[in-house]
Amino acid sequence: MKEALSIWRPRIVLIVLAILFLAPVIAAWWLHWGLQWRPAETINHGVLVAPPRRLDIRYPLLTSEGTPLRSNYLRGKWTLVTIGDANCAAACANNFYKIRQVTIAQGKNMRRVQRLNLIVSNHESPPYVVSEYPGMDVAVLSSLTRATFLAAFSFDGVDPVHAHRVYLVDPLGNLMMYYHRDAEPAGMLKDLRRLLKISSIG
Repeated sequence: MKEALSIWRPRIVLIVLAILFLAPVIAAWWLHWGLQWRPAETINHGVLVAPPRRLDIRYPLLTSEGTPLRSNYLRGKWTLVTIGDANCAAACANNFYKIRQVTIAQGKNMRRVQRLNLIVSNHESPPYVVSEYPGMDVAVLSSLTRATFLAAFSFDGVDPVHAHRVYLVDPLGNLMMYYHRDAEPAGMLKDLRRLLKISSIG
């Protein structure tokens, strides 16, 4: 009996070792080819723009008061951008509210964030924009700047004017993430808070 055990013991050890080494390989193969498994979600809540799109203000963007927006406006801070036309009402107001709350919720870091509403119109922004959402910058896209500047905000063939998305631009002027119109502000808050924490710029 003892002789039988002594014979089988090394074999058992080899079998156990083989299982330990091969199990991860087999599991990985099965997950990849058998289930086509992928992670259910990523860390960020917005849609990551890869590669980021460089935004250059080549032509002057005018504020609703008619004064030029400085050419380096998109440099040095994180910018939450919304786009709409003169007919945008409820959808735009909803985005204005979201980005205002997300900015305020950053606490002491809110100074590192700015809000920009781009209007595709030759008209001034509605009065409620200034009165109800102070601190948000407004720029009018003229016929000269419209096509060139808005091309960077187009995704999936959807006109950015009517997509009612929120766009996030980094302190180097790169469009790096966007949120669909039904995105929850809590997700925006978490993303921006994480970026501000790990970022050494802006």
